[in-house]
Amino acid sequence: DLSGYSIKDEEKGWLDDIPPSLLDILKYVGKYYVPFLLANQAALKREEKQFAFEIEPGVRWEQPTFKYQSKCLDWLRESFQAVKDKKTLLAQLKGTGIEQMFAVSQL
Repeated sequence: DLSGYSIKDEEKGWLDDIPPSLLDILKYVGKYYVPFLLANQAALKREEKQFAFEIEPGVRWEQPTFKYQSKCLDWLRESFQAVKDKKTLLAQLKGTGIEQMFAVSQL
């Protein structure tokens, strides 16, 4: 969330120095929210009413599918497609778990 600020493509270097505190937040999102989004969307594509996934080893999360969250995932992917320097972005996201949303197999 940029809180209303936009990043222009001509603003070079915005991906070069992500603070460690932000990387920690991204890792948390990648560990918990991204698997939720992916499992939810996969279940919706299979027209299932419920979905489940292992949120941590031995910890299963189950709930009804949620169409809005699938739309959120689509919007995130659309935003990713609009990024000109995907290679740098993916390099910065590597190891956070967030890069899973943008894997070719997921698009």
